[in-house]
Amino acid sequence: MGVYGAPGKHTGFDAGINLNASKQSIVENNRLINRTFEKNSYGILVGASTDVLAIDNRIVDRDMAITYSGGSTGAYRDNQTQACVRPYFGGTDVGGNH
Repeated sequence: MGVYGAPGKHTGFDAGINLNASKQSIVENNRLINRTFEKNSYGILVGASTDVLAIDNRIVDRDMAITYSGGSTGAYRDNQTQACVRPYFGGTDVGGNH
């Protein structure tokens, strides 16, 4: 809850959950909530990873809720987002996402 970049240290982004080179991982049943919106904030960021599943997560007040980048592959289902500018990017939507 309330994950932000370090004060005074602009990193360009913050992420509630950040996977990098994480083959065949599962991100499931998480609640990721920001108290205030920040630009370039991710709920779940999947980078340079293959076959990653994001299942049944709740993400509130992020710029990007679930993002697969850097050639990442995987699928997401049954996730709920609220007040996210770009809820889903990359990966494969296999249903039940709102």
